[in-house]
Amino acid sequence: MDEQTSKSIEGGMVYDNEQTLTALQIRLDTSKILKEFDRFLRAEKLVYDQSKYGLDGQVSVRKKDVMPKANEEGIDAIMSYLYANFNPQVVQANMSNNDYREHILEMHKRLAVMLWVNMDEWEIEDKDYTLIMMIVRDMLKLFLTRPIDNKERDSYQQFMKNVETLVSQQRGGIFPFNMKQGQ
Repeated sequence: MDEQTSKSIEGGMVYDNEQTLTALQIRLDTSKILKEFDRFLRAEKLVYDQSKYGLDGQVSVRKKDVMPKANEEGIDAIMSYLYANFNPQVVQANMSNNDYREHILEMHKRLAVMLWVNMDEWEIEDKDYTLIMMIVRDMLKLFLTRPIDNKERDSYQQFMKNVETLVSQQRGGIFPFNMKQGQ
């Protein structure tokens, strides 16, 4: 198969070309931002140097004179909370504007209590508590606007129709592999 007609499987779905896969990954993949937040909590930065770190050329290293925002147990708990609330499945929900507001408020309260109750045990400083709360709130608030009134799933349907049309045009019609009817 050539590049235009190659198929990829991602998350149980078959995509007809790399552009489709890339576009959906951009819309749904939360791993990059979660990794960035994990590095923030650990006071790490991403360093690129292929000669030192091999083909990938990147590694997370501790920032000089910057302390982690929490200890290992605290970082694990915060990241578990984020993984549960910041993932592709969450944005495929359907909620009203009012449901969204209640959900955001409830999430903010749960995170605030979780951090506050465990501040000493997780070695979280007061200034870091506020910063963590602000970043997580803002990140989740924007991310979770996507399922309001089912707009995220509606947009997938339109996106997939556009992809199907494009793939059909690339193949020379509705018949796959450029086959004409009757051949």
